[in-house]
Amino acid sequence: MNNMCDSLLSDAFTIYLTLSGILVSLITLLYSFLNGKRSELELCAEALKAGHNDPLMRRRQSLLIHQIRKLSKETEKIFIIFLMSVIACVISWASLRFLPDIFHLGALCIVGVFTLLIGAMTLFMARKLYLYYKKDSTIL
Repeated sequence: MNNMCDSLLSDAFTIYLTLSGILVSLITLLYSFLNGKRSELELCAEALKAGHNDPLMRRRQSLLIHQIRKLSKETEKIFIIFLMSVIACVISWASLRFLPDIFHLGALCIVGVFTLLIGAMTLFMARKLYLYYKKDSTIL
């Protein structure tokens, strides 16, 4: 039983270390998109202050604000998944290195709970993304 727990903890460490790297890349990408949208919003705000009181410019500003808020929320959720992934990675690594064999099953259960939480959050986000794309691609 301990050999199987050790193997599962080692696999969990590898998976969560890989997932953490992917999530860091994704967070960096979303952050650069956010910075680009904020720069566009600043240009739009400057144009409105300069007297270009165009309805299209106001509409562009409200769309940018909406996109920034949406991207910020999704980035926060991905950051939470990243933190849970790092915690699961550290637990699996530390339990293999520092804990006696008797505690490996408990550590595996804790990693399993994090796996379920990460899976649930990922499915929730994927469902929201699917519904958003479905709504966005519908022809009136």
